[in-house]
Parts: sequence; C-alpha cells; structure tokens
Amino acid sequence: MAIHQPNYLPWLGFFSKINQADVFIFLDDAQYTKNSYINRVGVLCDGAAKWLTIPVRVPLGTSIRETQPATASWADEHLDRLSNYYRQAPARREALSELATVYASIEASDDIATVNMTLIRALAARLGIAADFRVASEFHHSEKRSNERLIALVSSIDERGIYLSGGGASAYQEPELFEAAGLEIRFAAFSHPFYAQGDRPFIAGLSAMDAVFWLGWEGTGAMLRRSVEAK
Repeated sequence: MAIHQPNYLPWLGFFSKINQADVFIFLDDAQYTKNSYINRVGVLCDGAAKWLTIPVRVPLGTSIRETQPATASWADEHLDRLSNYYRQAPARREALSELATVYASIEASDDIATVNMTLIRALAARLGIAADFRVASEFHHSEKRSNERLIALVSSIDERGIYLSGGGASAYQEPELFEAAGLEIRFAAFSHPFYAQGDRPFIAGLSAMDAVFWLGWEGTGAMLRRSVEAK
C-alpha cells in the first residue's frame, strides 16, 4: 500500500505510485505547507513550465483538511487558463471536457484535501488506474513522528503489509522500524516517460494533465501502465 498527501492535479509519478498499490491512503490530516504541491502544480505555457495555483489563506499549523480555497472562482479560472495554455494540444477538447465535469462536482465549501482527493480519484479512474482509496483521518491515529504514523496506518490495514514508499524518501525513512513492526518497506522507482509536447523541448514533472492534453486519456493511461510493466 502507499500513503501520500493529496496533491493538486499531481504529476505522473503520483499516479504511477497509485497504480502499483492495492490500497492508497490520502494523508489528509497532514499539515498544510506553503508553496507546495498541495495547492499548486506545474503546467505548460508556450513551452515553459508555469504554476497553476489554488489561492489559500491559512495560519501556520493548519491541516490540509482544514485549508479552504481563498476564492470561489478558482476552478473556472484554472479551466480558462488550461484552455488557453493548451490551445495547440491535440487532445485539448477531451481533456477539458472531463476536467470540467470533475470541477463541476466540487462544492464551494470543499477544503483543499477534498478538492484534491476528488480530482485524483476521478483522474485515476479515467486513466484506468484502480486502487482502494482510504483517508488517514478516518483511522484516528495520534502518532507524531512520520515513520510511526506511517507504520500505524499500514498496520491498520494489514499487520504484515508492504509499504510502498517514494524513491526520494529513502534518505530519511528508517526501514528497521517497519521491519520491527512486522512490515516490509519497498521503494518505488519511477522513470519519467518522454512524450511529445508540441515542437518544444520536453519538460518533465508537470501535472499528469499535461500528458492528457498531448496524448489523451487512453494514451496517458497506457503509457503509465507500460512504465510499471517495464520494471
């Protein structure tokens, strides 16, 4: 299983991790971090990476599930910007149509965690990626340290489970703690696939929606599945 904060329209690596997990837990009660991927993501604009950001105003120490968008019009503004940025992309119409439907299902009172989880679930389904999505706040764990919290969450699902961690976490996670708890920890590797972004040099690490605009939903889903099968 895998665990991660619910990010906004996340990159392909996020969906690859979901694709490799049978259970995916949204860490919705983690602390909101300013200038993070929780409320912003990179998209392509005239051959350059540009931030697409949900505006928020929150005091320090606020959790993601307590963080609200600062304006009610952000979704319409993002659709307009994406429509303009990707005006030359071949799958623009089908990408925008699906995205508009999901945005329309979001309530004005929804917090950032709910917004992001709604989008991630819908995009994963449309990309042909299936997982049992769970929410960390439902488990009511009080552990403060990161590794202890992860161990408690994984153990709540399976006392002999396998935790799939991101490759970048190997520098600070402690495998021996997981092993002592009867769990196995594996580090997911993700090699970002190349795809044509018009006639400009390729930029990796953008929102998965970038690939959808250029390849369509089916093409992006197939590319993600190939990246897992090749490992």
